[in-house]
Amino acid sequence: MDKENNYKYIQTIFIVLLWLAYLGFPVIVFPESISLFLNDLTQLLRYLIISCFSIALYYINYYYAIPKYIIKKKFFAYGVFLILFGLINNLAVTAFEYLVNYEFNPTVKFTVFLYYFRGLLALLASFTVYYYKRYKQVEIIKKDMELKALKAQINPHFLFNTLNTIYSQALNKSDKTAESIARLSTLMRYNVTKSEKDMVTLDEELEYLRNYIDLQRFRLTDKTEVSLLITGKILEWEIPPLIFINFIENAFKYGVSTEIQTNIDIKIDISRDSLFFYVKNLKIKKDSVRLESSEVGLKNIRSRLDLIYGDKYSLEIRNENLYYQVKLEIKR
Repeated sequence: MDKENNYKYIQTIFIVLLWLAYLGFPVIVFPESISLFLNDLTQLLRYLIISCFSIALYYINYYYAIPKYIIKKKFFAYGVFLILFGLINNLAVTAFEYLVNYEFNPTVKFTVFLYYFRGLLALLASFTVYYYKRYKQVEIIKKDMELKALKAQINPHFLFNTLNTIYSQALNKSDKTAESIARLSTLMRYNVTKSEKDMVTLDEELEYLRNYIDLQRFRLTDKTEVSLLITGKILEWEIPPLIFINFIENAFKYGVSTEIQTNIDIKIDISRDSLFFYVKNLKIKKDSVRLESSEVGLKNIRSRLDLIYGDKYSLEIRNENLYYQVKLEIKR
């Protein structure tokens, strides 16, 4: 919340500075105009009145005219709005000149064209800012919809794989079936309560991975060795939920055998500036349908990473003859 307040505070200061620069336009472009304003304070006041109307035009156009007329394609009504605003502006300036008994004699530097140009500049600025923010909002909505769609594909994928594990235990009448169901309950609670969030703490995600790996260990024989090594200090890291699980699922799906010795190595290294994830498993031949399903899951994960981190991550997947290896680095 403090970060958000600080951002709004800085943004407000920036906007104020921009409008001050806008008001000081004649002084910036024509420094000698300072003496002109000091010698004729009435002209300075007249200039400020017109400038205030230009600034008002920016905000009225941004908050009222564009949504009410331009977006709804009421261009004639918008033209009437501009004419009325111009008339009110001229009426106010004329009334001011009448009240102070002032006759405006424009110099080369303060022609009527310059005043209208500044008004046109404010008008164009309101259009630019409005449509830029509109574009960014559309991008945010699109990004949010894509992320939700990707998450919706991940959750059932996880559930089906875990249920298959417990089903296998039940068929073998394993005494670990009850504990597996309890761990599945914990994992599903995480899926329900955390997966819809944009970010979770790294500590929560690591606990989730530990539970999943322990659940998978229940079905393994002594032919498969699983190594989980977490190094570094768990700092105030936040990451997208379920961002690692697909890689680990694939390792258990395609790297487990009851006939030959296999290893699944999982490493996570945490530092202040980066988070490194590594998984490597021996490839056991599987049917092409399942491999195709795995590639879809990996494609979804890459899409999520692209949407969330952009160029602040690197993902290396090595599909060799004997081993399958994944290296993922996320930078702050």
